[in-house]
Amino acid sequence: MPHIIKAVKGSPARALSVCGITTRYLSFEEDVRVCSEAGMNGISLWWDKIKACGAVQGAKVLRDTPLAAVSMVGLPCMLTAGTQQNRQVFDLLRGALDDCATLGVGVMGVVPGNHEGRTREQQDEATIDVLVRLGEEARQRGVTLALEPVHEPYLDYLNTLVDAERIVTAVDSTSVGILFDVWHLCHEPELDRRIEETASRIALVHFSDWREPTRYHDDRLLPGEGVLPLKSILTKLHQSGYRGFFDVEVFSEEVWHADPLQNLKKCRAFFDSVWAGET
Repeated sequence: MPHIIKAVKGSPARALSVCGITTRYLSFEEDVRVCSEAGMNGISLWWDKIKACGAVQGAKVLRDTPLAAVSMVGLPCMLTAGTQQNRQVFDLLRGALDDCATLGVGVMGVVPGNHEGRTREQQDEATIDVLVRLGEEARQRGVTLALEPVHEPYLDYLNTLVDAERIVTAVDSTSVGILFDVWHLCHEPELDRRIEETASRIALVHFSDWREPTRYHDDRLLPGEGVLPLKSILTKLHQSGYRGFFDVEVFSEEVWHADPLQNLKKCRAFFDSVWAGET
């Protein structure tokens, strides 16, 4: 029986948040302001921005807003080429979990990284080992780890929802779920069926739109401005039982240099249109 990943505390049934990379050139304090002004339900924290302002100060900033602290993302990959480096990364991620606890963040996104010379079996074993240990640290702090599959060519390991489900099933912890990034998973075969099979394990959803043709990684579009059937994907996630936040994550120089408040208002309008007429 799969573990059920609970919605972030305080999240309505269909809640919209924005990841701090979508507003890359704003500070965390500025992120909070524009997210509030745009009518977002929550905010996902980009790790570099939290390092810049500090978790204690970040918590004070959030305290005066209605925004939920949804997730922390943008952290280093869990696995590197060397054992000593892996220990250092683990300590760093454990420290990030401390920051999550200070900030009231419910989910922390994690990515395994590349094979770095390991076989798939060795990489699976190493990934499971880290997630078991880090998952216990997360449990103690009331945080859920969300394992993100990233499609090729950006990483050479854990590229599909099937891969993520295999690892999360092996870890078998209520503190370890899946980060479903629509941009990375949109071309997966039989996506609707995959969503139905994994919805109970999904801890967070990232979404943006797809430019056709896509030129490079940081070439994404605001929701509703590309070719993806986003309404179909988002409603399928909801119908399959997902009750966490839908988090806008856009990597794009064009978006980053446009007016951030107007960008977020467009995201709000698109998201509301997805559920128009539904109860």
